[in-house]
Amino acid sequence: MATTSRLGILEQLELDFDVDIKVPEIMRPKELDYVMRKSGGFDKEEIQAVLSGIEHTTGKPELGIGIKSVLVAIDTATNSEDKIGRFIQKVSTEVMKDKREIVFGQ
Repeated sequence: MATTSRLGILEQLELDFDVDIKVPEIMRPKELDYVMRKSGGFDKEEIQAVLSGIEHTTGKPELGIGIKSVLVAIDTATNSEDKIGRFIQKVSTEVMKDKREIVFGQ
């Protein structure tokens, strides 16, 4: 299994996969909620805390984050003592990549 936003590179490397599934970026909090619920790593209250924390940290109503980044954030967070804080940090960093200033915990 592989995820990429640059299919051309995989093709140049002549990597062949049985199935090619296009997954659009996660743009809305509702979509992130769905992925988090399906992962089994977060309960309903934790998801609400995460969604609020991400919007507070980024100041953005839209996310624009790839599924691979979300899956990595879930894995990282569920293995952390501060699951909610770690997930907010990872996702917010990805959402804010184009901005130079990220403020956590305010």
